[in-house]
Amino acid sequence: MKKPFLLLLFISTLGFSQEKFIEVLVKDTIVLKPISFEYTIKSDIGFDFEETNRKNRTDLIKESDKKVLDFLNNGNYKFEEIQMNTLLAGLMASQPKSYTVFIPDLNSKERFIESIEKTGGLEYFLTNTNYEQNELTEERIYLKLLEKADQRAQLLGKVKNLKIGDIIEISETKASETVFSNFMGKLMERGDSALDVTTTFLNDNGVLRKSISVKYKVE
Repeated sequence: MKKPFLLLLFISTLGFSQEKFIEVLVKDTIVLKPISFEYTIKSDIGFDFEETNRKNRTDLIKESDKKVLDFLNNGNYKFEEIQMNTLLAGLMASQPKSYTVFIPDLNSKERFIESIEKTGGLEYFLTNTNYEQNELTEERIYLKLLEKADQRAQLLGKVKNLKIGDIIEISETKASETVFSNFMGKLMERGDSALDVTTTFLNDNGVLRKSISVKYKVE
């Protein structure tokens, strides 16, 4: 009973291996929606360490820390003290405390910046942005990739006078073209001219990058 089964399996495999197909590799990106933000905030205090004695400096820092906490509490912001404060306090003289503020959405971000600018005397900067990524974002990029693969397959078929049939295999591959690798590729192509003032070098935050390989039957 085993021999007929093995023979049938061999014939099936051989038949598939002789089937004509073309394979296209496509890669693309989509921009993700920013949904929440994290800011670092501390007092914008300035003093000369040589001219300001230790007591006065400590008093100024306490006042500035109170200003930061008053701003955060009055605005009902969700925040936490940055743990680095404890380490710095053990290594050097008193320093203004820093806090991480959690901003839940774009509208709140605008109100936060407007409020902190109006208050004055506070230093802040964006430390992290969280982006929307779920089944819908995955669906968006795969639909985009498959459409791109279909177009490329049809173009190849036209060039080679082949009729493109059904998809017989899809596999996800490593999306290796990051912003950095793309930048370096252009740098190699253009030489020193790539380092002019018009060159823009951005990071990949907020970008979903995917690459797929698609095989099509051909006639």
